[in-house]
Amino acid sequence: MIDATAVLITRELEWPAEARVEGFVSHHVRVKSPNVWERYRIAAECASDDVYVQDDDCEIDIDRLYHVYVREGRRMITNAIPFGHQQNYKDTGVTLIGFGCFFPRKLAVEFVAQRQRWVDVFGETLVDTECDRIFTFVNQPHHNVVMPVREFRRANCMSNRPGHYQVRDSLIKRLHEVCDRA
Repeated sequence: MIDATAVLITRELEWPAEARVEGFVSHHVRVKSPNVWERYRIAAECASDDVYVQDDDCEIDIDRLYHVYVREGRRMITNAIPFGHQQNYKDTGVTLIGFGCFFPRKLAVEFVAQRQRWVDVFGETLVDTECDRIFTFVNQPHHNVVMPVREFRRANCMSNRPGHYQVRDSLIKRLHEVCDRA
């Protein structure tokens, strides 16, 4: 049994069966989720000290990731990242958590409490959609665990949307500016 709450969000009417997430002490699944921010709002309210999140279009070896998280002392973002992706985020301060990620719930509590700060910088729409990047930036360092990821249903994924990489790069640049001044 994995001693964490799995917080899962999807825009779909139900959690996709092919995205298996099993073995947790508790699950919270939010279907018809309006945005990614729901991930953190729900995580901040869960009872477990540790949280697991994953997008609805992939599957990883959750047990392997959990063992790394525990070995690292359950103190930092510990995320799965496919081979090759880690180079796209090297030295940016952000990482990907949608492939699967464990983190202490207290990080979500602190992040949710700071929502207005980020809305003032980026606007509500960008915070609601790009909050994973902001969350990982303000909670450095992370432990990126390179591992195989089985991906499916990728047609509507965020990285396929027009302008995605320009928005990502602009947001990362602005995070560095804002946080370097703080």
